[in-house]
Formats: sequence, C-alpha cells, structure tokens
Amino acid sequence: MKLVDSARNCAGAVKDLLDRQTLGVPAKNSGALKVALTDPVDNFLSVAREALQLEIGEIELREVGAAA
Repeated sequence: MKLVDSARNCAGAVKDLLDRQTLGVPAKNSGALKVALTDPVDNFLSVAREALQLEIGEIELREVGAAA
C-alpha cells in the first residue's frame, strides 16, 4: 500500500501554477497568518499545534450576528 500526502501534492501544484503565471514570490518572503474565530480558541489551538504543527500568535474572537 502506498500512502499519498495530498496536501504536499496540492501545495506543489499551486506553486507550479503560481510560477507559470509569474505570481510566485521568493522563498525568503514570508507571509502572515491572521486567525479570527467564532468559537472558544482551546480546541482550535490544540488542533493547530498537534495536527497542523502551527504556532498561532494573536487570535481575534468574533461574535456571530443574528440572521436578519
């Protein structure tokens, strides 16, 4: 059985597409991650750390408005 990491394949395909359309940026340029949640942050932070291997800095907590 061969396991395929689809996230890695998807990231490679996106990089290739950006490069073909000259939309890529040098690897030294880093992006930023902004997180806004509507639920308490505890569950999200544990998933971000364990599954996604991300360290999250500041998180904005937003309330969901009532539907009109």
